[in-house]
Amino acid sequence: VSLYYSLAENSGVVTDQLGVYISKTIEDVANDDDGKTSFNMKPASVETPEGVALQNSGQWNQMCGVYKAAGGEEFITISRYAPRKSDFTRRHVKVKGLANAAYYYIDNVQVVPISKDASCVCELSEKEKMELWTRKLKDGNTLELEDIQFDFNKSDLLPASYTALNTLVTILKAEPSMKIEIDGHTDAEGTKERNLELSKERARAVAAYLVSKGIDKTRIQTKGYGDTQPKSDNQTKHGRAINRRVEVKIVR
Repeated sequence: VSLYYSLAENSGVVTDQLGVYISKTIEDVANDDDGKTSFNMKPASVETPEGVALQNSGQWNQMCGVYKAAGGEEFITISRYAPRKSDFTRRHVKVKGLANAAYYYIDNVQVVPISKDASCVCELSEKEKMELWTRKLKDGNTLELEDIQFDFNKSDLLPASYTALNTLVTILKAEPSMKIEIDGHTDAEGTKERNLELSKERARAVAAYLVSKGIDKTRIQTKGYGDTQPKSDNQTKHGRAINRRVEVKIVR
């Protein structure tokens, strides 16, 4: 289970505990007299580590974890669950009505299956993730940047992309001789011509971000393949989502 969250600009409160609750039914919801909403729920299935949301309130952060399904789950509820000690701070805001509550943007919510014996990237530290990606690249494998996100039919990077890209920046700075190729891919929606151009634009957008973070542009090549190299069935929504991707590989 993975999602990205960012504190709204005019939120009067920053909380240290956001969580995801996965259930078979829509749980009971109660509205208090002061307009607050409460949920009759068990502890969160996946939640933010202590301190992360408070320390990084001015940027997009990833919440990620492994949930073992019981079977029959259909609903996801994102909220603040059982409070921790000192789990929120107040901010001075001028917008009336927002001073006493925490407001967050939520983006790129994903629930994906992993095999029983698989090691989920969610459970890796940033150092372990960097080591894993570096090893994959050096072994000649193509690295799929699963968290790179764009608006529909556009090449502008969404903020949810920055965490993965910053990890790639760290790798490239640690390996100054490494040169890479960035490949853009699309699903089969739209015309062949537009898909090819869009895939090139998105690959160039990723390259531009890396250059903006200090990576020499001569170390980066970009290519776009449109919808010519699908990894899944373009007839399904899930398959199209898999086919919209950006991949990185070492240039020998």
